[in-house]
Amino acid sequence: MSAFEKHWETVATTAPLLPREHLLHVFPSFGIGGVPLRMVRIINYFDRLFRHTVVALDNDYEAAAGVSSDLDVTTLPWEHPKRGALAAIAICALALRRLQPDLLLTYNWGAIEWAVASRLWHVPRHVHIEAGFSQGEADGQLRRRVLFRRSALARCDLVVVPSRRLKHLARQVWRLPAARISYIPNGVDAARFAAPVRDRIPDFSRRPGELVIGTVAPLRPEKNIGRLLKVFALLGNSPPCASSLRVMA
Repeated sequence: MSAFEKHWETVATTAPLLPREHLLHVFPSFGIGGVPLRMVRIINYFDRLFRHTVVALDNDYEAAAGVSSDLDVTTLPWEHPKRGALAAIAICALALRRLQPDLLLTYNWGAIEWAVASRLWHVPRHVHIEAGFSQGEADGQLRRRVLFRRSALARCDLVVVPSRRLKHLARQVWRLPAARISYIPNGVDAARFAAPVRDRIPDFSRRPGELVIGTVAPLRPEKNIGRLLKVFALLGNSPPCASSLRVMA
């Protein structure tokens, strides 16, 4: 057992005896998707060290099914006001006052109003995680959103991004201080997939000499799965054909 693992084992054992900090997570959606599922794994990893409140602005909490049942995680129904951005920000500030989080975590553009609200009702710490853009910004930044991000994130303790492109945008376009930008690239737990899985996928079988490329992603335009197919078609020096594409839900 490594020194880190020994230390973590001690922390996890004593965690219930210590006052737990309250983490408030605000997601545009907590449905099945990359960011929510990643945070579910992180919440489970930290076990009972923290207590969590999760707000999904679309009230989709499907990913919460993956949270360990013995953890202190509360999902909070949310009703978005229909009176405009200022009313929404005011209601978010009132919610912050009521929930009193030790740490506010906001995710992507959809939760940016809560970032503004944290400036009206001060929270001890605020971390914003920007994982990517929707179709509206896939080809470029919208000026009104750039200005809004500059203001909303100006006092954020940390902005976490998974790509160098996003790091560049945060520094040069959103004009955030370099010291408050953290680049944490996405990765794959290689050890988890070191041993080949023998379970067969229903209705799928490898054809003789076939190269199989797999990807897991929503079939949304900004994911550009077509580019993936074209790249591997070029590498294989053969044009893609309809029969080579198999989509499984």
